[in-house]
Amino acid sequence: MLDRACDPSARPSGCRRPRPGGGRCRSRRCGGGCGQLWAGDVRALLRRNLESLESAVYAIAITAPGVDQLPWGPDGRVDAQLLSRWNRTATRRWSKLHNAAAASVRRQTGRFALVGYTWEFQRRGALHLHVILRGETAHERHQAHLYVAALDRLRHPHRFGFVDRGRSHGGVRRLERISARRAGSYLAKYLAPMEGGKMKLSDTASRDDAPSRLFYMSRSLTTVTGITMRNLRYKRAAWMRLSELGMEGQLDDLMEDPHNWRILATGNLTRGP
Repeated sequence: MLDRACDPSARPSGCRRPRPGGGRCRSRRCGGGCGQLWAGDVRALLRRNLESLESAVYAIAITAPGVDQLPWGPDGRVDAQLLSRWNRTATRRWSKLHNAAAASVRRQTGRFALVGYTWEFQRRGALHLHVILRGETAHERHQAHLYVAALDRLRHPHRFGFVDRGRSHGGVRRLERISARRAGSYLAKYLAPMEGGKMKLSDTASRDDAPSRLFYMSRSLTTVTGITMRNLRYKRAAWMRLSELGMEGQLDDLMEDPHNWRILATGNLTRGP
């Protein structure tokens, strides 16, 4: 079934920075409705791609450092200058940390990649990460534990804090698996939470100092599902175009496969009866 994001009545009105030709600006910070559409697209992308795994995964958190690097000021808040500097450089340092940890895993076990992640601001104002790792097979579970151990070992030079390594069982740390469906909801709530039955843009997504890239989803999933941010925009365009051509009765069948959305939005179509 089609969702609310495809309804023409959900098109943004009063976009602050419309694109040439009248298109919406696509900015998550736009108060003219574009931010709400962005949130809906992100929620759909994270949930539907992860649900396609139909297996168990690991969800881990990686935080900013403690008071040794981000001390509290006299006003009871983290030093603003140090906090701003840490947040501005967080994505670059995370990329280096991940690459180093992933390289360590690949040297020992071969091919390795993340499933996805999202950024979120902690209550103290520092960014932290929520990362999803594969955990269906014994090989994937072994890789996940090697990766998390490498993150924990390498975090200090890259100025990160706590790395969630799971609970201790007999003196050995073990990550706990959750369903991929639950992981999709887990990631989505940090950028597009549901409140009172309605979706809203999270504080993280609406902040001006948030990273330009707030989330990542592996192409190994998006290539199969066809659910990407660009394709979700094609979905709305296709819905409106088919409606204008009088093809409402065929919408569900035509829109069922996400790989068709671009063709339906831009290709030659025959008007329905």
